[in-house]
Amino acid sequence: MRILEEYKSVKEEHSSFFKDYSAKERLKHSEKIISLKRKIDEIESKIISGILNYTLDYSRVYNDLISKELHGFLKDNIGITRFLSNQKVSHSIGYDEKQRNQVIKDFKELCEKVWEDYIITPDERKELNDFCKSNFIDRTQQFLIEQEVSKKYTDGFDLIKIVEFYYLKENLTDNEIEEILHKEYKKKVSLSRIKFITSQLNDKISKDIEMGDSKSKLIKTINYNGVITIYLIVINGEITSGFEFENGWIDGETDSLKL
Repeated sequence: MRILEEYKSVKEEHSSFFKDYSAKERLKHSEKIISLKRKIDEIESKIISGILNYTLDYSRVYNDLISKELHGFLKDNIGITRFLSNQKVSHSIGYDEKQRNQVIKDFKELCEKVWEDYIITPDERKELNDFCKSNFIDRTQQFLIEQEVSKKYTDGFDLIKIVEFYYLKENLTDNEIEEILHKEYKKKVSLSRIKFITSQLNDKISKDIEMGDSKSKLIKTINYNGVITIYLIVINGEITSGFEFENGWIDGETDSLKL
């Protein structure tokens, strides 16, 4: 590992002043010696940090350094001592902390993927919850991880875009949108502000459905309970049924009744 090679090189250079120079001669090189000692402390700190966050393997580091008798700082560090103690306990009860950290990392990456468009769909919410359930991530830890990830996206929060998505695509009411903004996005948006946006969307829809005679247009698709799909179609012309609405079905799908 590069960091270990650097450490051994700096450590050797620093030691040479004490092996090859007298005390009087070392005074002439005091600044260099101090500089090397600071570098040694810095690298040791990085090695310890790497071990504690699992970016460096303790056994590999220890075996490499003990061959040069440079492992003393590992034995003297309280953090490393606790780390080794926790590892022993974890292994004795069958708990793999390294594997657990990978699970948490995978969940963070999933959160990043979900938040990248600034919108949390019901399917994405289910995906996040199912991942945590399958991997035994409790609600508190899930909340903290999602909060950590979502904070990075608050600068890109687009209220109009998000309200439009939940109103037109997910068919949520103003009150439901207010609740989801508070729950998912940690945003307190007044109900009057949401109603203003949805009313503008309704005006836009009204303009969009202007069409010529004998024309029809699909305006909105409503998914109910994940089972029933309702297609809202505006017909500008005479209806062919004896009711004040059209009915029909898709050819070959007799259970797909349309009204």
